[in-house]
Amino acid sequence: MVLILKIKTMKKLLLFIFILTSSTLNGQDFSIGIMGGATSSWEHRTDPRDGITLHNDMHLSPTFGVNAELRLFNDFHGILEANYERKGFEEHYFSTISSVAPTPPESLFRVDKQSSFDYISFPILLRYKYGRKIKAFGSVGVSPSVLIDAEEFYSRYDFLVNNTKRFDIGGIIEAGLEWGISSNISLSSGIRYNKSFTHHNKHPYPENGGELRHVAIAIYGGIKYHIKY
Repeated sequence: MVLILKIKTMKKLLLFIFILTSSTLNGQDFSIGIMGGATSSWEHRTDPRDGITLHNDMHLSPTFGVNAELRLFNDFHGILEANYERKGFEEHYFSTISSVAPTPPESLFRVDKQSSFDYISFPILLRYKYGRKIKAFGSVGVSPSVLIDAEEFYSRYDFLVNNTKRFDIGGIIEAGLEWGISSNISLSSGIRYNKSFTHHNKHPYPENGGELRHVAIAIYGGIKYHIKY
């Protein structure tokens, strides 16, 4: 059911971007494309967990979406995207039921935590390109996101979705390459860093880590179709 909702949402967003670009961007070079890749994400906390040393594990998840790009002037381009993103974190710590100090190693047991957050994001980017057939580019921008689901693993009680804000906004910087394979089609790949400006937990208690913010690095590839009027 959730997958069907995601597919329908992405179709509507693609239609919206196509109508927006075709009706308002007259006399300019613009393109419409798709992209996909993998995201590694973790959490930034404002308060450490007292008495607990957390070990971050890699949290890999997919990302994919659609985009529209307009050349603004010279080599500067404006980009609007609509993406599905899964962010989250995986971590573990060691605990004990022993009252002996120092703690005997044999009494330690591992506690794992994993949480995931599904978003539809709408990055708005300013991109500069340099080159001819093969172009290097760099981008900066903001990424408003809407939460569609949240899940906490290794827990008997999953209240994560109720303790997560519905909206998130972050900053983006990225770099990559784009190369044309024909007069109208180009391929691209890049790496993107994204960090939230806002904390996503509704109740940022110090004992739970304080304010929690998403941090993510994505590696992606894409294909674009260029239209010139």
